Amino acid sequence: MRKATLISLLLVALLALAACGGGGSSSSGGSTSGGSTAEESKAAASPEEVWAEEVTAVMTEFENKVTPTVIEPIHTSTAQFHLEPLYGTYSIDLSVLTKKLEGTKAPAACVAVRKKMAGITSHVAALTKTLAHNPTLNAEQFSRKAYEKGLKIDKLGHALGTLTAEPSC
Repeated sequence: MRKATLISLLLVALLALAACGGGGSSSSGGSTSGGSTAEESKAAASPEEVWAEEVTAVMTEFENKVTPTVIEPIHTSTAQFHLEPLYGTYSIDLSVLTKKLEGTKAPAACVAVRKKMAGITSHVAALTKTLAHNPTLNAEQFSRKAYEKGLKIDKLGHALGTLTAEPSC
């Protein structure tokens, strides 16, 4: 169904964000002074790389929590009475994701990118919320609204994917 396809496109964009890591080196060529490997790696990583890792962790947590509990059921359901509460839950999950992205410790050079990422997820949360409980819509109206909102969500998902595929801080 169209709704599932559009939601899957958003998921692809969010997964692209989770894959963000900046392509930086994960090993340090420094001395071995008794510190742990993770500590040495963080010390050698640029602030931008550390932030990219933090964003990746936030997105991975989101993906692991939301995919099995919300995204998969959205993909497998076609009934409006099942989808509306799932969209409501998804909107809340996206709002939490927005807060977590806003809470990442972006270096000064990355603050604008962080704000843009959080803005996109916040906008998607608002669009998704409009697909939550609305008893005045019949199945056809709901389907049409989901399609229209899905087009907007898709566009935002592409923008988010572009931001995260090659983050430029």
